[in-house]
Amino acid sequence: MAHRHPLGHRPARRPAVGTRRRRRVRSSRRARRRVTTREPLDSSLVIRTCIGCRERAEKSTLVRVVATGDSPVTVVLDRDGRLPGRGAHLHPDPGCLELAQRRKAFGRALRVAGTLDLTSVVEQLAPDAGHAPPARPT
Repeated sequence: MAHRHPLGHRPARRPAVGTRRRRRVRSSRRARRRVTTREPLDSSLVIRTCIGCRERAEKSTLVRVVATGDSPVTVVLDRDGRLPGRGAHLHPDPGCLELAQRRKAFGRALRVAGTLDLTSVVEQLAPDAGHAPPARPT
């Protein structure tokens, strides 16, 4: 039976033969006191995945959707990105919205069980019939 330390700690393992030992780097007191300031992230550099088409894109080109309420759960657009709760990102394109609905991606991405009310998202992302481009003169 191997000897054990009275406090229950196991002795340190020895590295296998032929492997290099890592040197322990001790930081100085000055380095520990030094406070580093972070530069604010540019939102155009942040990458997110669209839940509809699964393509990665810059966060500034996507819209965020958030689940609100308990029952029924309503999914709303969060254009400012400030609503509380778990969010998911989507291209502001009706095709991506349709793909996300067909794949049932909203429930998985927002981690919500049950039925979701997507009417407000559909209304805001649907192509506007009143704002269609003017017809060409013949």
